[in-house]
Amino acid sequence: MAERIITKRCSFCKQSKTLSEFHYAAKSKLKRQSICKKCNREYQRKYMRKYHKTQKGREIANRYRKSEKGLCVSRQAYKRNRIKKIASATVRGKVRNGKMPHAKSFTCNYCPNQASEYHHHKGYKRENWLDVIPICIPCHSKIHNS
Repeated sequence: MAERIITKRCSFCKQSKTLSEFHYAAKSKLKRQSICKKCNREYQRKYMRKYHKTQKGREIANRYRKSEKGLCVSRQAYKRNRIKKIASATVRGKVRNGKMPHAKSFTCNYCPNQASEYHHHKGYKRENWLDVIPICIPCHSKIHNS
């Protein structure tokens, strides 16, 4: 017997999607939110950009950063991204010392645009820290957000 796939229509983009593409919502009939994860992410980003530009938004963000919970989250993020920061700092140091050309002197590896930064395409292990390719910001965002 074939398994029946339950779909739901996103109220934002109006597309039918599987239930796994919606966040959990306890009070909903299907136990899912009405907006899909992708649309929810876009909406949250637009809202937060707009909100953080206001004085009240900046005050609340600063108060959170200084709170015990905010400091804990910041420490966890630092630990999670420590190796990435060291790898990026190593590349910046080589560029600054003239041992490596600046990324802007190349074109992007994925499109014809001018590169603006380096991408650690082999990962962040110590032996790969200087194994980088020049890339533009839009292509870099696509790689990390896909």
